[in-house]
Amino acid sequence: MAISNTTLVQAGAAFYGMASDGSFTAMTAPTTATVSATNKPRFTVDGAFAVVVNSVAPPLIADDSGILLFLSPAAPTVAPTVAATVSGTLTGTFFVKYTFIILDTNSTLIAESDFSPVSASVSPSSKKISVSALQLMSGLGTSIDPRYTVQRRLYRTTNGTTTYFKWLDVADNTTTTAVDDASDASLATFSAPTLGSIASLSHVANFGGRLFGVAIGTARDVLRYTETAARWAWPAANIFTMPQVPGDPQAGITALMPRRDALGIAKANMFIELRGVSDANFSTVILSSTVGTLNQETVASFRDMVYFLSRDGVYSWSDAGLTNLAEGKVKAWFTTDTYFNRDLFSSAFAYIDINTGRYYLFLVSAGSTTVDRWVEYNIENNTWWGPHITAAYTPTSAFAIAAPTPTFAIGETVGFVTKESATRNDNTTSPIASDVITVPMTSESPPQTQYWGELYTEVTPQTTGNLGIEVKVGEPADVYASKRYHPLKDGVFNTGRMGVGRWAQFRFTHNGLNEVLELIGFEINPVNKIGRR
Repeated sequence: MAISNTTLVQAGAAFYGMASDGSFTAMTAPTTATVSATNKPRFTVDGAFAVVVNSVAPPLIADDSGILLFLSPAAPTVAPTVAATVSGTLTGTFFVKYTFIILDTNSTLIAESDFSPVSASVSPSSKKISVSALQLMSGLGTSIDPRYTVQRRLYRTTNGTTTYFKWLDVADNTTTTAVDDASDASLATFSAPTLGSIASLSHVANFGGRLFGVAIGTARDVLRYTETAARWAWPAANIFTMPQVPGDPQAGITALMPRRDALGIAKANMFIELRGVSDANFSTVILSSTVGTLNQETVASFRDMVYFLSRDGVYSWSDAGLTNLAEGKVKAWFTTDTYFNRDLFSSAFAYIDINTGRYYLFLVSAGSTTVDRWVEYNIENNTWWGPHITAAYTPTSAFAIAAPTPTFAIGETVGFVTKESATRNDNTTSPIASDVITVPMTSESPPQTQYWGELYTEVTPQTTGNLGIEVKVGEPADVYASKRYHPLKDGVFNTGRMGVGRWAQFRFTHNGLNEVLELIGFEINPVNKIGRR
């Protein structure tokens, strides 16, 4: 997840900040946070912070300097002790409660916990109120990075009411007492905010100025959300319960997909759209009871459109609805067992390279149990490319390296990060092989026996290398004839006559280290009808 000039990555059970030059800096998680080496981290961005969930409990936020903090600190568990003390100006009956807060050096609120239990009542008469037994926030400790401070924020009722207002801040994480006699009139103008903590999240998304998330546990059909512009405030009342799908093999929300004006909520076999900005106008509608996704990692956004893997293909979601982009093109990739292990679609992951406008989808090949292939969808011209393979590594993730222009990168099982290179090789040592088979071609329906003349191929001229060409003329089940070659130094090349038959089919191959292949097209001249069988 890119934030400013730093990319937040997880390797094993540790987090690192990666600079644009590829250098890594270890990041220290709060001591009370649990980091899983097996659960996949899931991210979103809120302001200047990245939010990370699923692999950590509780959820964390990270800034671009490598500091990890609590998204929603756990609330104090002990009520403050209050008493009327030395002479002061307060008279009446009051109650007190407090929160943990994290502030930056500009006194901007970064996070605030839910409230502590409420104190017993205190009734001073021209006295001050003393507060004691204030807990300290654990996990971040007293030696938090100097760019941030942990404090306690005290809230007090006005005389004889149950309405709380901000009272005072205890400006450290060591002091356990406070004394004050501020009048009711001098308290904060607005009453205490609505708060609430979150212990863990499996999913998170930023939509409409709020964070939306799904808690880890049994309530996986419950969508939770924060107060506006308060990523730390998760009130228990802020929920939507998603409808159930009979026979759903994977109950619960599987992915969150934010767009500008709507939030997509996916289950394995359902897609729900949420619109609105507040409790007054939130609304949900089921867009599909058959289309869904198995995991968050195949979801990627580009130009207010969302792309994701469903059971029968890759879909786009926009204001026009849901569209299967594989239909009529490469649907067999996703609906047959020929190409990929469909039982492991849940292991797939994806990324959109904004520089090239391509959706990269990484999958497990047929007969395999690890992610070892990927395919590309070109968003600009609606074409599919692949499947691709590399012998250099096994992909584990795809993401952007933060830089002036984000750079597409792939994480590997052996602990490296690889980015694309202009040089045409696989990790400098192996050629990048190309293998393209055309569909069987005929000029008539039903097919008619034809004389297929000379084959002309056109490429972008190169200094070295050959394009291999195999020709099959006759029936689609026939075998290819011996391979012909087009020297890449020649832009257009005639490889000779093809033969007689009802169908013609071609296979183009290239396997040269650091060689560039750009096949512009091919032409057969002449093609003459002979007669029907």
